[in-house]
Amino acid sequence: MECHGLNRKDHGFTLIELMVVIAIVATLAGEGINLSARILSVADVYDALVSSRPYREGWVKEKVLALIQEESGRQFDPKVVAAFLSIVD
Repeated sequence: MECHGLNRKDHGFTLIELMVVIAIVATLAGEGINLSARILSVADVYDALVSSRPYREGWVKEKVLALIQEESGRQFDPKVVAAFLSIVD
């Protein structure tokens, strides 16, 4: 089946299946999100921002930590942020 350029053979999902997954994920928040995923989201953003890319320099550590602290309670779980900030070098 092909819908809007999505081919089941290439991606493994139909458009309807993808829409169902997106709807389920959109309803998740707070503790409904797996703890591992909440931890990974903080670590991933930290790594992505401090690391230099071919198209930009990495941010200084203090700027990244300030952003993570600012997003605590919005984008990031406050408990995960507190734990991360307590162990980051």
